[in-house]
Amino acid sequence: MNTGFQADDELPKTFPARLAEKIESFGVSPKKALEYAAMILVLGTIYYFDLTRGRQQAACNTTDQVIPLSELLRIFLKYFLFTAWPFVLLALCDATWTSKDAGNVFIAAYLGANVVWFHHTGCGFCVFAAAFRIVPIVFCALLAHNLGARRHRARVED
Repeated sequence: MNTGFQADDELPKTFPARLAEKIESFGVSPKKALEYAAMILVLGTIYYFDLTRGRQQAACNTTDQVIPLSELLRIFLKYFLFTAWPFVLLALCDATWTSKDAGNVFIAAYLGANVVWFHHTGCGFCVFAAAFRIVPIVFCALLAHNLGARRHRARVED
């Protein structure tokens, strides 16, 4: 005989409710966890395609290229528009998004994209080339986050 009836407040929890409780047990709100996951997915995809394009260009190029100083601004703007827009968007939309959050997401996405690229191609690459390639991406991400966060700082100061 089944005498263990459940009261209305003891109904079995759905998967999203259990997942939200698990995330909150780590001290992170479900909203922040969703933002992290979405940013890592978007940035990881962007960085993967950037890695693929960059490595293919490097593999197909047989001559040394010298980048003239006049091209640096164009390269910076390209990186800014291509890789930094998620940072601006999220910093504009969420006042609680900090530079620490942006840094954590950036590291996770960039390392994840490199690991996926390495396992997909099976090719190794020069550590110095990877470090050089990360410089404009980091600079653009930092600038984009600060531009987006400036809106919230102005409100707090008023």
